[in-house]
Parts: sequence; structure tokens; C-alpha cells
Amino acid sequence: MEYLKTLNGHSNFITSLAYISDYKIASASNDTNIKIWDISSGECIKTLEGHLNWINTIVYIGNNILVSGSNDKNIKIWDLSTFECTKILEMHTDWINTLEYLGNTILASGSFDSKILIWNTDNWEYIITLEEHTDSVNSIKNINDQTMASGSSDNTIKIWDKNRWECIKTLEGHTKYISNLESINNNLLVSTSWDHTIKVWNINTGECMKNLTGHTSYICYVVNLNNGYIASGSDDTTIKIWDYNTEECVETINVGTRCVYSLLNIDDNYLVSGLGNNNIKVWSIPKIAVPVAEAIDFKDDSIDESDIIISTTCFSNNKLITESNSSSSSDDES
Repeated sequence: MEYLKTLNGHSNFITSLAYISDYKIASASNDTNIKIWDISSGECIKTLEGHLNWINTIVYIGNNILVSGSNDKNIKIWDLSTFECTKILEMHTDWINTLEYLGNTILASGSFDSKILIWNTDNWEYIITLEEHTDSVNSIKNINDQTMASGSSDNTIKIWDKNRWECIKTLEGHTKYISNLESINNNLLVSTSWDHTIKVWNINTGECMKNLTGHTSYICYVVNLNNGYIASGSDDTTIKIWDYNTEECVETINVGTRCVYSLLNIDDNYLVSGLGNNNIKVWSIPKIAVPVAEAIDFKDDSIDESDIIISTTCFSNNKLITESNSSSSSDDES
């Protein structure tokens, strides 16, 4: 990976990234704002204001519509042609952790209230509530026309039939909270966890096929780079590139400071990372991944590492878990 540029503008850590079109992206932050960026120029085009608390998740569903979910328990619908909020969905009873567009005018939202709500994006009417999880729903991922997956702080992944809205399979193997999911193809699902591992699952059989280890703290995000490679971001301040077939880490990028909260692959050309130091960094994706002998260091020289405090949060019903470390991440967890 080659570092290209940094996008500055947020005043708190970056929680979520979404690709819009024409190399424009949206970023969400715990500063309660959403920013629209031109990746080519590095310019912030617009700031969307309106949420009253941290924004945890955003998703672009097409037709100039961006959807955001926040700790204010609201889902906001934004028209990017006017940059106005046109609708607020208020049925969740706790923080909104994840949003996923399932196609065919269907949106799924997951919350700290342990529920998944299904919405019709034509009229923004509520359809149904899915209540199989027993703890916070942290990630939802569309798999194919028939199924989607959800990951929870109850340490399980559930596979759902989208026609009947029923749970058809539960995947177990992680020992701590599941933070993120990524679909590789119609048959494979990748999960990240606070147990420091990445698992690759066969959706049809429910079998854990691969277990990737190497991060030294909890993993926040994973994204598909295609051609057998994935990228993961962790509280250990690194982005790791993996060949998931061989379970080998082929490259480590040390971002230097703070957690890597979110990742975005743009057309297999750019990897965008949302960081805990309030910055967005852009990397070029090589056409062929080449193993490297040592980690690539990219440190922010403007920050005195002795003053760094890494504070991260994970959600679990009945408790809010926070970790703080000085200078660098440690393996100790709450």
C-alpha cells in the first residue's frame, strides 16, 4: 500500500465511511457531523449537521440518498442534492450501531437495543423487527438476494432468510464481541471480533474455514480487497492486509496513532481509513499484493506519542465498555 493523502476536518474520531460516486465519499464522526469529501482533491464539499450525539454508521443507498445512525437513537435520511435531512426514523430504543442497504428498496438497522429493524426505502415505512440476538447488534451485512448476516455482542453471527425474515443459522466460535462483518462472495463471510481474530465462514455449512491471527488488540473493521485479499483495522493502530486462503498477513501498515475504526475500498484503487486521531487517510491499492518483510510505519509527527491516550468503546447490554491506554495499545481488555 502507498500512502497518498490525509483528509482533515473532523474534531473527533471517524466511525464510518461510505462511497457515494465519482470518487466522493462520506465520513461520520463522534463530533456528531457527517462530511462529504472529494477524494481526488482532498476537499471537504459539505458538512451535514443535525444529529445530537455520536454518529456510528452511515450508508449510501443510491439516488443521492445517504442514511445515518446515531447514539441519539435516530436514523436520519439525507438528500445529497440539497444536503438536507428529509426524514427521521425513531423506532429504536437505544443507540444505532449499524446500517446496511439490502437492495430491492430494503434497509436494515441494528441497535444497542439488540434488535434489527427492517425498513422500506421507497416510503421509509417500518416492515418488521428481528429479535434473535440477546445483546447489541454491531454489524449487518448483505450476502446475496436470499440472505443477510448480523454480528452481535452476544458473540454470535446469525444468518437470516430475507424472504421470510427468519434466522436460519447461528455461527459460533468467537469468544468476544463481534464488531464487523464482510461478505466475500455468495458463500463466504468474514467476521472480526474483540477476541483479536478474523474468521472466514462458509455460509452454506456454517463452518469456520479460516482463523486469521496477528492483531494484538481488538479488531474494528474488515473490508474485501478482492482477488483473495482482505484488509483489517484494529485498536493496535495497524491495518493488516491478508491472504485469507493461506491465512497469511502479507502487509502491515502502522498508522502510528489511535485505533483504525473504519475502512473503505473504492473500486479496488483506493483504501480509505477512518482513524481515532480524527483523520481520514487514503492509500493506493496495488494491483498485485506483495508480501513485505517489515511493517510500514506512517506516524503523525505533529503528535507527541507520550501524550497519546487511546480510548475506545464497545457496546454490550447493561454496560458500556471503554479502554484507555497511554502511548500505545495493550492487550489488556475490560
